[in-house]
Amino acid sequence: MAPQLRRNPLDGGTNYQVPLRIPISIVSSDARLAFELFAPAKSVGEGAKAEVPGKFTIVLSSWHGTKAVGAQEVLNLVLEVGKDVSIALFASWLYDRLKGRFVKLRIDRTEIVIEEGEIRRVLTERIEGEGK
Repeated sequence: MAPQLRRNPLDGGTNYQVPLRIPISIVSSDARLAFELFAPAKSVGEGAKAEVPGKFTIVLSSWHGTKAVGAQEVLNLVLEVGKDVSIALFASWLYDRLKGRFVKLRIDRTEIVIEEGEIRRVLTERIEGEGK
């Protein structure tokens, strides 16, 4: 999926900016996780989008797994970062959905311990590093 271009109103709309897109991968044996991330959607599939706390958007780029009970599934998401986002709100929201589950979380190819502060730290470094 090609990134959507956004106009910069400060230059009359001639300079298009590509929103920052951060890959997130979640490995879990809980088949309900995808539905909880994209709630209140009744169905979830590749390309599904959801506005989440902190003024972020998540997009499901792929979902791999098997139908066997207890089998692990891999959710590959893209976190779209716009203006005026709250990293703390998003980190708290994501942590609340992952805590207490057996999951592996990767943000931009970095494996993350499931702790709210660690999620916030990695996202802050990635987003602020992009702004430099």
